[in-house]
Amino acid sequence: MFDLHGKVALLIGHEGNLGPIWKETLENAGAKVWTWGLPQVDFIKMKSEDFYLDPEVYYDQPDIFPDIIVCNAAIDLSPSMKSVRFMTDFEQIIQVNLTVHACIIDSFVSRMISKWRRTSSNSVIVLIGSIQGYVGADWRNYDGGFEKPVAYNCSKAALQQLARSITVQYGRYGIRAVCPGFGPVETPKLSQEFRDKISPKIPMGRFVSKRSLQQTLLYACCCEDLAGEDWLVDGGYTKW
Repeated sequence: MFDLHGKVALLIGHEGNLGPIWKETLENAGAKVWTWGLPQVDFIKMKSEDFYLDPEVYYDQPDIFPDIIVCNAAIDLSPSMKSVRFMTDFEQIIQVNLTVHACIIDSFVSRMISKWRRTSSNSVIVLIGSIQGYVGADWRNYDGGFEKPVAYNCSKAALQQLARSITVQYGRYGIRAVCPGFGPVETPKLSQEFRDKISPKIPMGRFVSKRSLQQTLLYACCCEDLAGEDWLVDGGYTKW
């Protein structure tokens, strides 16, 4: 049921905690995966005129006609950065987490439409969301007075609207977009204090596993009537 053989996927942001998981998942399901992000290009340093990309020139890959685009690139400042504040790096974070993805999608949508006209092949754009697109970051969950920059929350909420709008605009060409969001993900990088504060608030009593991440991505890619939707995988954190 989760078979991506014959599909071409473009993964934007293949580094970090989640990028390697998305790449592994797509490849294991049979997709051919192209990646874009560090170290090829630093989205923070891109100028506005570079946001709209010519795939044949900028990517040097004229044969990329993706069936799947996974938008994963994001800046999320660490709680260890005690000097950051609520409005820190607002424009920069919005640029990487939202604007770059919108422009790259725009660069490829004509190719996705062209492929649909030639082959009737449907396409999906998966915008990786977050629990922070649904709730405000609670300062009480962090130690040392950390103020999570609000731009991250704003960018993730905006991805939900982008998924809806893409689906309404381009659904007639077999293109749908979805925005799965995730609660805290199990990773060794989480501090024990953060774990101690968050874990009792999760009804399932655990952080999101790699397996759940993989299953969610495959569901997003393979359920052809899942369109314009956003949903949370968070162990029930937001349900009480």
